[in-house]
Amino acid sequence: MNSSSREMARYLRMMINRGTLDGVRLLGPETITRMETPTTTLAARAGFTYGYGLGNFTSLVNGHLFHGHNGGITGFAATSAYSSDLGVGFFVSVNRPSGAIRSLATLLGERLTAGFEKPRGAVRAAAGGILAARGKPHRIRAAMHPTPTAWSESRQLATGPTMRGSS
Repeated sequence: MNSSSREMARYLRMMINRGTLDGVRLLGPETITRMETPTTTLAARAGFTYGYGLGNFTSLVNGHLFHGHNGGITGFAATSAYSSDLGVGFFVSVNRPSGAIRSLATLLGERLTAGFEKPRGAVRAAAGGILAARGKPHRIRAAMHPTPTAWSESRQLATGPTMRGSS
């Protein structure tokens, strides 16, 4: 995908607002939910909702559930993430792939979630290594832990007035 940070900000606003952007419904909320919902893994079949959906993965930041996507090619890397529950999201792209994008993502995730109460229930339990699938607690392994590669920033998104629940 070729896109600018402004276009990515609009995309993330649409995802945060469950398919609506600037008062126009572009996708149904059920479509966004399907994009965010893993279905093909054994964990998903057991009832876990943490994983990779349709071009969209789940991660935890300070106990908060985020969705997003990342990727790169030679000489370029990008990542984006959002939380509809918190009404925040961010996007970062760099023209020199390195571990710096992970560090930026971690810092942004921490900053964006600062001041929000950590959730109770399955999301909070996942941060501690336990998830409940269909009401039964399960211990999870490293493969299920949050991946810092999902986090990054666009200063425009992190500080923009449109990111906290506006459409």
